Amino acid sequence: MSKQKETILACIRPVIDFFLEGLFPHRCFGCYRYQTLLCDDCFKRIPRRVPTTFFVANSPTHQKTLDSLTSATYFQVPLIGRLIHSFKYQSIKDLALPLGKLLSEAVYHTSIPLPDIITAVPLHKRRLRERGFNQSFLLAQHLTLTLHELMPFVEHLSLLEKTRHTKPQSKQQTRDARLANLEDAFALHHLYIKADLEGKTIWLVDDVTTTGATLTACAKVLKAHGAREVHGFVIAH
Repeated sequence: MSKQKETILACIRPVIDFFLEGLFPHRCFGCYRYQTLLCDDCFKRIPRRVPTTFFVANSPTHQKTLDSLTSATYFQVPLIGRLIHSFKYQSIKDLALPLGKLLSEAVYHTSIPLPDIITAVPLHKRRLRERGFNQSFLLAQHLTLTLHELMPFVEHLSLLEKTRHTKPQSKQQTRDARLANLEDAFALHHLYIKADLEGKTIWLVDDVTTTGATLTACAKVLKAHGAREVHGFVIAH
C-alpha cells in the first residue's frame, strides 16, 4: 500500500469508526470486532480453571462456613479482568450473558450437590444506587436458568442483605483485614426466616473472589440460619 493511501485511510478511519459505532454500538472485548461484546472465538479462548472446584477442609476449632468454591477461570487473564471491570464499574449489563454462560459451564465440571436455592452476594443500597444493578444477582439469575434444565424447581432468592456500607475489599491488604471490614455487614434478608433455609443446600454467587472473605462472611450468616451446605460460585479467582 502506498504512503498516500495509508494517509487517506488514517484520515477517514475515525469517520468510519464513528458510523460503525452508531450502527453497531458493541465491540468484542477480545478482538474488537463489531456487533458483539464477546465473540465466540474469544469466548472459547478463555482458559478454563481445572479443577473448577476446591473443597474447604473442616476446621477442628471453628465451624466450617463455605463448603466449596467453584471458579470458572483465572482473574489474571487480561480479558477477564477487562470484562469484569466493565461489567461492574461501567454498568455494561449485557456482559451478564457471556459471563453467566462462562459460570454456567463450570456447573458441568463439578461434583458438588445440586442446590435447593441459588442466591447472590448482596450490595449495600448505597452501592446499588451508584451502580444501578447488582452484577452478582444477574449472574445468579443466569445460573438458575441454566440449572432449570436439570432441576426445574431450584429457587433464585435474595436471601441476604448488606446492612453496613463498607470500604472496598480491594483496598484491604490482608485476608484478616478483609474479614474485619465485613464483620456484621451481612444479615438474612428481612423477607426470610430461619425455616426458609433449614437443611437447604445453597449456591452463593459472586463475580470474583481473592481471599474468599466476602463469600465466607455471607456463608456464615446462611449457616447460622440453618443452611446445611453453602457452596461458592465465581467467575474468577
